[in-house]
Amino acid sequence: MNRTPIAVEPWLNEAARAHDKGALEQAVTLYEKVLSLDPGHFTALNLLGVLKGQLDQPEEGETILRRALAVNPDDGDANANMGLMLGKLGRHAQALDHFTKAIEKYPERPGYMLNLAFHLVDFDKPDDAIDVANFLINTYPAVDRAHHAKANALILQSRYSEALEQYQIVLQRHDRDQSLWSNLGATYRMLKDFPQALRCHERALSLDPANIDARWERALTLLSSGDFEAGWKDYVSSKKERGLPSRPRLGKTWDGKADLRNKSIFVYREQGLGDVLQFCRFLHHLSKTGARVFFAPHGPLKWLMGTMGAGFEICDFADAELETDFHIPLLSLPAIFQSQPLPAQVPYLFPSQENVLNWEKRIGAEGFRIGICWQGSTGKADLGRSFPVRHFEGLSQIPGVRLISLHKGDGEGQLRSLPTHMNIETLGGDFDSGADGFFDAAAVMKSLDLVITSDTAMAHLAGALATPVWVALKSAPDWRWMTDRADNPWYPTMRLFRQSRAGDWAEVFEQMEIALREWLRRSSTRVILGE
Repeated sequence: MNRTPIAVEPWLNEAARAHDKGALEQAVTLYEKVLSLDPGHFTALNLLGVLKGQLDQPEEGETILRRALAVNPDDGDANANMGLMLGKLGRHAQALDHFTKAIEKYPERPGYMLNLAFHLVDFDKPDDAIDVANFLINTYPAVDRAHHAKANALILQSRYSEALEQYQIVLQRHDRDQSLWSNLGATYRMLKDFPQALRCHERALSLDPANIDARWERALTLLSSGDFEAGWKDYVSSKKERGLPSRPRLGKTWDGKADLRNKSIFVYREQGLGDVLQFCRFLHHLSKTGARVFFAPHGPLKWLMGTMGAGFEICDFADAELETDFHIPLLSLPAIFQSQPLPAQVPYLFPSQENVLNWEKRIGAEGFRIGICWQGSTGKADLGRSFPVRHFEGLSQIPGVRLISLHKGDGEGQLRSLPTHMNIETLGGDFDSGADGFFDAAAVMKSLDLVITSDTAMAHLAGALATPVWVALKSAPDWRWMTDRADNPWYPTMRLFRQSRAGDWAEVFEQMEIALREWLRRSSTRVILGE
C-alpha cells in the first residue's frame, strides 16, 4: 500500500484542488513537486497521467500512467485511465485489455463499463458497445450516459432514428451539454432533416460559441443542404491547420483579402487524396490573382497535379528552401472563391497519352468495358461507404459487359473467392506499381466505357478526367454528394446511385443493372446516360 509521506500531503492536496478548479498547468507543477519528493507516489502519478490526457498530451500521459501501474498494476482506476489514454492514441486493442482488467477488479463500478462502451464504439465494435450499454441501462439506470454510448454505436450501424431517441433521452438530464446537441444535429443531418439539424447546432454553439467541433458539424449540414456560402465560412473557421511546418519562410496565412500581385503563396494539401483531386481545380482561380503559386500535394499525386497546366508550381511539402509571402490550406480556397461560378469544367486532369495507348492495346476494344472499385481505405472515414465485390455479380452477367478491376489494397483479396460464373479481369502486378499515384489508373479510365465505384478517390479521379462514372453511395453520404439528386455539380459526367435504406446495397446495384441494360439497349454510339 502506498504511504504518503507527511511532507507530500500539502502539495498533493493543493494539486488536487487546482485540478478540480481547472487550473491545469498549476496542477501539473504541483503534481511534479509531489513526485520530486516521492517519485513512486501512486496517486500523483495516476492523476498527473489523467491530467496530461486532458492537456491533449496522451503520449506523456501513457508514460506517466505506466509508472503508476508499475507501482500498483491491479488498480482499477489506473487501468481505466490507461484504457482512455491508449484510446486517444488509437491503440484500441491494448486499451480494451486495460478496461477489461479494471472491470474484472471492480465489477460493481459502472463507470468502468461506461468507459468500455464508449471505447468499443471507437474500436468499431458497435454490437459489443450496444450490449454493454444495454446492460448499464437495465442494471444501473442512473448511469444515463449509457444512452449516449448506445447512440454513438447505433450511428455506426446507420440506425439513425434509433440513435436520435437515445440522444434525446440523455439530453433530458444534460441539456447544457453542447457535444450532445452537436451529435443530435449530426444525426438529424444524416436523416436529411437539415432545419432541425441546424437548430441543434445553433443550440450547441449558444452553449459554447468557441467550440470548433460544433461549428464543423454545422458546416457539414450547410454544405450538405447546398448552402455553400455559409457552409464554407463555417468549414474554414472550424478547422485547424494541421501538419504545416512552422517555418517563418512560408509567410502568414492568406485571408483572401490581401493583394497577391507580385507576391508568392504556398498552398498545401489537406485530408485525403479525393479531397485534393476534387479541390485542386481552385488553384486556377488563385493563379489569376497575379501571385506566384506553389502547391504541395501528397507525394504520389505530384505527377498528376502537374498535368493541370500552367499557373502554379508543384513542390515538396517539406521543402526547407521554399520561401513565400503567404500560405493557405487547399480546402480554404473554396470559401474565398465561392462567389465565382462553381468550377465544374472537366477535364482538368490528364493522363499520359503514351500510357493511354499502352493500356488501350492491353485492354482491347472488345465488349463494354467497365472499371470497378468497391472499397476505400479502412477506418472511420470509410464507414458504410464500401461494399463487397460480389454486388457486381448482376452486372457481370449482362451479355457483352466486361468488368475490369481498378482496385488495389484493402479488399483486393475478395477477387480470390468469386463465384465461378462471375468474371472480373485484373490488370497485372505492374498496374500503378510506380511511385506516381493513379498514373496507370488515369490512363486505364480513358480506355474504358464506364467506371463504377464506391465513394473513394477513384470517383474523383474519374470525374476530373471527364470519364463517365457511376458512384454507389450510402444512405447518408459525405456532404459533397448532397442529397436526393442523381447528378453532381462538381462532376458533369457523374451519376449517383443512392441507398434508400441504410446498408441496402442490393437495391443500388439493381438500379444500376436496370440503367446499364437500358444504356446498352439504346446506345449503339455509347453516349453517356443522362446527357
